[in-house]
This record gives sequence, C-alpha cells and structure tokens, in this order.
Amino acid sequence: MNIPRTPFRLRRLRRFGRSRRAMAIVEFTLIAPFMLALFFGAIEVGQLLSIDRKTSQVARTVADLSSQLRNPQPSDPTKTVAGCWSAVAPTPEETKITGLLDVTEAVMTPYSTAEMGVVVSCLALDKNGTATVKWSRTRRGSARAPGSTVAVPAGLVDTTKTTYWLLGEATYAYTPTIGYVLTGTFNLSDQIYMRSRS
Repeated sequence: MNIPRTPFRLRRLRRFGRSRRAMAIVEFTLIAPFMLALFFGAIEVGQLLSIDRKTSQVARTVADLSSQLRNPQPSDPTKTVAGCWSAVAPTPEETKITGLLDVTEAVMTPYSTAEMGVVVSCLALDKNGTATVKWSRTRRGSARAPGSTVAVPAGLVDTTKTTYWLLGEATYAYTPTIGYVLTGTFNLSDQIYMRSRS
C-alpha cells in the first residue's frame, strides 16, 4: 500500500504553526510600538506639566520680589528701587529690575529660558476698578505701555481708595523634545497680582 507523503514545505508550515518557541518575540514585536508610545508620551507630558508649573512659579516670583522692594534704598537714600507704592512712585532702577529678572531665570532651571518671556508691571487700581500701568519691564516679552489700562479681577478693587499692585506675567513656548506623541508648540502662560508691600 502506497501512502501519499505530505510535501516538505507543508510539513514545515504545520510544524511552525505548532511551535511556541518564538511566541514571546512575536508578542513583543506587536506590543513594542504601543509601549514606546506610552513611554515617550509619559516623558513628554511629564515635561510639559513640569514646565507649566515652573512658568507659574516664575510669574509668582517676579511679582512677589517686586512687591517687597522699598523706597529709598537703605544703603543709599538718594537712590530709589522698583517700588509700586504711591502716585508719585519713581520709575524703577534698572539694575534692580535686571536682578529680579535674573532670579526668574534661576527659577526655570533646569529648562531653557530662551523660550520664556517675563513681564512685571506696577498697576494703580482706583476705587472704580480701573487699573492703570505706571511702569512695566520685561525680558523677552512685551512690556505694557505706561498709562494703558489692564482688566483686573473684581476682587482686587478697594472701593474706598486707590491701591497699588504688581502684576507678574510669564509665558513659555514649549516644543516637545522628542515629538513622538505630542507635536507642535504649546504656549504656556500664567499671571499673578500681588499687593505692594513697600
């Protein structure tokens, strides 16, 4: 009796189908792209959130430090600093403002500051709720024009007198380093008002 033999190639195909030796490699090959997307996505989102938080800290720092400056300087009564305390407050001494803006760059560490813009402005807020810019200084941003008005939250208005506020603003144009999951540029920004403590 003559039994027909299965062709060699068909036998190899059946044996390959029953084999479990390469299953892990096949599974890894199928799952690897999703694992890489998850890994790089976590890095990019984590970095985005960290830079967003640092941007908020920069706005707070510049407003907080500016609100504490006094007039006149104890070391030299003839010089004034970047105060925001009355209608006759002088324009800020530029070296003091430069120092404040240098501090904000330290706050942003370890991230690049080339994409960051910082603005600090002194606002006179009258009892009717009109906030007028007295002075404004910036680093890689757009300073507000003296005499221009700014919309402020209603909760800042003191209906009995004019008050003085420092407005700290920070912006950051974040472009993901890897760009695998998040693409394009994210424009992050924050602002904070601080009452002058001078």
